[in-house]
Amino acid sequence: MKQAVKTCMPYVALLPLMGVLGVVFVYDSRLSADWLGWQREWLYHACWVSAAWLLLVGIVRPQWLRLFPRIVAGTLIALGGVEAFWGLCQLFGLCPSRHALFPMTGSFFNPGPYGGYLALVLPVAVFEVLRLGQKQSPARWAAGSVALLILCVLPGGMSRASWLAAGISLAFVMFRCTEGKRHTAFFVFCREHRRMFVGVLCLLLCLAAVGIYLLKKDSADGRLLIWKVAMKEVVAHPGGAELDAGSTFSAVYGNAQERYFTAGDYTDAEARVAASPEFAFNDYIQFALMEGVWCPVLLLLIGILAFRGATLSGEVGLGAALLSLGVFAFFSYPLQLPAFVCTFFLLVVASFLAWAGPKVGRCAGRSWPTVAVPFLMYILFTSSVYYSLHGITHEETLRWTKARQYYRVGAYREAMEAYRKVKGMDACADYHFELGRACYKSGEYLPAKWELDKALCLSGDPMILNLLAQSAWKAGYPFMAEAYLQRAAHRVPSLTYPYYLLTKLYADPYFYQPDRLQEAARMVLEREPKVFSPAIAQMREEVRDILKEIQTSALTPVDRDSIRRDIPYMIESVTLVPAGPGEGGDSLTLKQ
Repeated sequence: MKQAVKTCMPYVALLPLMGVLGVVFVYDSRLSADWLGWQREWLYHACWVSAAWLLLVGIVRPQWLRLFPRIVAGTLIALGGVEAFWGLCQLFGLCPSRHALFPMTGSFFNPGPYGGYLALVLPVAVFEVLRLGQKQSPARWAAGSVALLILCVLPGGMSRASWLAAGISLAFVMFRCTEGKRHTAFFVFCREHRRMFVGVLCLLLCLAAVGIYLLKKDSADGRLLIWKVAMKEVVAHPGGAELDAGSTFSAVYGNAQERYFTAGDYTDAEARVAASPEFAFNDYIQFALMEGVWCPVLLLLIGILAFRGATLSGEVGLGAALLSLGVFAFFSYPLQLPAFVCTFFLLVVASFLAWAGPKVGRCAGRSWPTVAVPFLMYILFTSSVYYSLHGITHEETLRWTKARQYYRVGAYREAMEAYRKVKGMDACADYHFELGRACYKSGEYLPAKWELDKALCLSGDPMILNLLAQSAWKAGYPFMAEAYLQRAAHRVPSLTYPYYLLTKLYADPYFYQPDRLQEAARMVLEREPKVFSPAIAQMREEVRDILKEIQTSALTPVDRDSIRRDIPYMIESVTLVPAGPGEGGDSLTLKQ
């Protein structure tokens, strides 16, 4: 009994550290599924507790730190098993999904990150099965069961990035685990027919790549456009986005995409797949755009060193998990989510301790760096988590959620008062947009502009520009309304709504522009929308009515130069794009 307690004691002592990984299950059903503020708060407090605990264990029993990689691997397998079983229950309707459009999301808000998490855990579980070999131990059966469960669930998420990450990481695990066993007939045949083997392998990889691309072609084209526009900005600003470009990727990218389409050097296919993404679907490009080229370089360097340390020390599963995460980050946004960030961090710490394991506990004088380095890494990581909180607390978010009930039922004046009582939401684009819209609906156009300007610094959503335009129009500034609407039209060219509003603006008797009206109406009536909806049909019907009414009216074109230009209300937030040759005025030019 004493021996069993002595054996289990190190594992029990290090288990509190795994509260950091448990952030994947932290969410509040009262909040929107994509709201991750509560996870960040949990992660912040868990990191402080685990850092203090790690320091204590390192001082009292430094040799116990050798078990840290094993505990990380075991915890990941356990969490992955729960996630896979959760997804299976969602697939069969036994528990609800966290997204209305997808049947299977696990504890995540989207099947993409969910698949990426399973792809990260899968090579760890497979390696544990191979490591234990023929041993009929409970650990081997548990790891094998989790691996099989993940293999059953993973295809259902339809995440191509997760399939690729899982395939590459599994191939790496199998390659490393077959070292010393390559004298078999299969390996001998491959060595003797090396050229044929490489050719067949390349052919299969090309076919797989084409198949994955064609599976969701529009989605793939959309991501290629995001990477193209973002890389143009990275080349122009290798040190990171300019301060006035926006404080989030969505805002910075929205401005960049607007400039790209305004320049006119784009294809119809690009205009069709353009959107207003929240992420770059490539963490390396997103970090390069927002922080500078040095950031992804440093991230890759840390990942490569950790990967090498894990594989050289025999922790191939942890190295494969890092490889899977690195591949997945090339096509998705895992490092924007707390669950993946903390997993990456603990994988790096575990890899370091696995590499330094033989030195831990030999003597106090030599083992202190092995204790100090993980502790300092914890402190730095905790500081970065605190920075990411942006002052938004869980309590204030719940207050905002309650205040949104007024907004959703159309009680805009009551919503205004309730929203203004909520504190610490300066970094939330939805908060400022909804408050700005409530102000607009209540007839308070100047406060609406203030809030919408804040939202525009946090989000690239063209709807913000549309609402700014309507606010300016109602306030009596048609030129500013026109500029905002044309900015929105260039930001996402496939949208119909900006041209619909432009049609109504040009049909206004006080701003009647027949030529521009006809052009905007043509864009609404003739251009094929990305997704046809009843709203599109309604807008087209209303535009036809406007054109019929214009034909029977006696409106005369308004001289643009005769309209007053003293517009202090909006001028500081609108940047006009120069008109093309031969086109006068201060208006933006419409893309034909």
